[in-house]
Amino acid sequence: MQSEVEHRTATGVVHEINNSVGFVDANLNVLQSYVHDLLDVVKAYQAAGKDPLLLQAAHAKAIENDMPYLRQDVDILVQECRDNLTRVRRAAVNRLNTPE
Repeated sequence: MQSEVEHRTATGVVHEINNSVGFVDANLNVLQSYVHDLLDVVKAYQAAGKDPLLLQAAHAKAIENDMPYLRQDVDILVQECRDNLTRVRRAAVNRLNTPE
């Protein structure tokens, strides 16, 4: 009976860790795409210098990549990653503190 309880506890911990890690992985894929977009915009502004036409093109690239949304979503994604990593840590610590 105790073995069955331990198995269910371990299964729950593995499930919690797997879900959280999967969530963090998905968020990191989105963040990688955002960083690529952001660096493209930075590169366009750097290349533009003071040239009005190139500055206009860089600004268009920033609008195309929806920088206001990206800035907002990056904060949310990072916080969600932190929250899920805290869940992993908590699940691991709880499992370590569970008597055998």
